[in-house]
Amino acid sequence: MFGQLLESALRVSGAERGFLLTFSGQNFEYVVGMDHGGDHLSESEFKTSLTVVEQVAEQGEPLLMTEGIDQQFAAQESIVNMRLRAVACMPLKWISGDGDRPAVRGILYLDSRKAMHMLSGLDQKILTRLALEASNVFEKLELIQSLEERKRVQQELSLAQATQRALLPQDLPHSPSFSVHASSTPTRYVGGDYYDFLGADSDDLTGVLADVSGKGVPAALLSSFLQGVLEVGFGSSLSLGEAVSRANDHLFQKTPSNRFVTLFLFRVKPSGEGEYVSAGHNPAYVCRVSTGGIEELDPCGMILGAFENVTYESVAFRLNAGDILVVYSDGVTEAMDPNGEMFGEARLMDVVRESAASGGAAVQEAILAAVQGFMGQASAYDDLTVLVVERLDAGNA
Repeated sequence: MFGQLLESALRVSGAERGFLLTFSGQNFEYVVGMDHGGDHLSESEFKTSLTVVEQVAEQGEPLLMTEGIDQQFAAQESIVNMRLRAVACMPLKWISGDGDRPAVRGILYLDSRKAMHMLSGLDQKILTRLALEASNVFEKLELIQSLEERKRVQQELSLAQATQRALLPQDLPHSPSFSVHASSTPTRYVGGDYYDFLGADSDDLTGVLADVSGKGVPAALLSSFLQGVLEVGFGSSLSLGEAVSRANDHLFQKTPSNRFVTLFLFRVKPSGEGEYVSAGHNPAYVCRVSTGGIEELDPCGMILGAFENVTYESVAFRLNAGDILVVYSDGVTEAMDPNGEMFGEARLMDVVRESAASGGAAVQEAILAAVQGFMGQASAYDDLTVLVVERLDAGNA
């Protein structure tokens, strides 16, 4: 198509050479070229008057000098060096993917070392029509490329999403001592939240919920890195505090200074004795079903990855039979309704308190339903992750 357009333009104008150019973001670059004999001109043979091109691009109007170069261009180095006696330059306009109105995105450029044909009104209309056809072709090509690029990106994100889902536990721990429920919903294809359960060969229940700063693929990569570091740490039988301290040093050394992680790591024995490390994470809750009260497990350490050589120590807690541990990411409490009001910790504690008597599964379902109902039609701004552990009564195990 471009070859046919150039051939027609050369025939109408009588020019010796013709080129089609497109704007690359900084300047106009070669697309295709042809001489008056119909032979292809390679990019190495591509040379134009930049002054002419820049003026047409800036003003958006054609510049036709078919029987001599205008005085303002005659002394230009490129025109002198190429010994040009005629130049015709037409703007190519179309709507690009990043705009909402036609703009000069390309150039139809013709030149000659001898005079071109005197362009009658009909000739000029033909050249204008050829320029319009070239613009239409470029616009369609850009649309096709945009769709193909979008399809490729979606395919890659879908693969990343499937990969991240595969990294989450495929089966939640089954234990006569605990009932475990967890879910994670990213705001994009992939997210920075994750949960996991470590030390599967032990009767103790060890779990982690982490929230990586940022969103999308960069956050997902960092969360996967942290997950690997923690698994290695527990493989070497480190204590909770030692595992988190080592993870912090790895993150500090391997990640940019503006990236960090909050984390809640816990271990509970079948007897109910537990310990946790909360590295800058929002408080977890223990709901005492016997009294209906809620205890907060507050942060006890700094965020991960921000400072080197930080020491973390665990804090003791206990789950009695029927008690429920609720760990969540800040996407829960910071979810907003259409008016911009946040869900908040008070609403979350009310939901936990009201649903705890029905068990851990009911608590998780109630939290997710309450957040979604609160948001209404508003979009989620952060990943939403909830992990619920209920200590079972030995008699009901």
